[in-house]
Amino acid sequence: MSEFSNHLYEAICHLRPAFRNIAASVEVRSARLNLNTGTRACLEILDEQGDLSVPEIAKILMVERQYIQRNVNELLSRQLVGRKPNPKHKRSTLISITASGRILIADLKHAEGQILDQLKEHLSMSEIDGTIKVLSTLSYYFKSLNESDKQECVGGSNAS
Repeated sequence: MSEFSNHLYEAICHLRPAFRNIAASVEVRSARLNLNTGTRACLEILDEQGDLSVPEIAKILMVERQYIQRNVNELLSRQLVGRKPNPKHKRSTLISITASGRILIADLKHAEGQILDQLKEHLSMSEIDGTIKVLSTLSYYFKSLNESDKQECVGGSNAS
């Protein structure tokens, strides 16, 4: 490996425990409000971006539509989201966050914001900006690579 790839690999190795620790913290705080990470992610996206269809939410979160549908069904049963007609599509309704869903996610974000503010003395805004660029690039690069690999597998199995 080159010096660059070794250094990037080291950074990626730090992602694993960081992700596990952050995810555990998010799960605990979400669970206190009877949310799992999927329902929470759906509420956050709807709060930030407005009304979306299930496939649109899945695309943004880079997960399967069925996973989002299960989480949206849970949120619908709790009346944290509702359905609206979708002018672009007759069968795919838009999912919208309700007032109670908006309050719930705002309370959660406020509590977590207080926790994140404690990191001000350890991280600068420019370091955070650099991290966002690195993580975004890694995410999209490997998503594209995975899609390409899937195509090769499908193409390879059809060719046999």
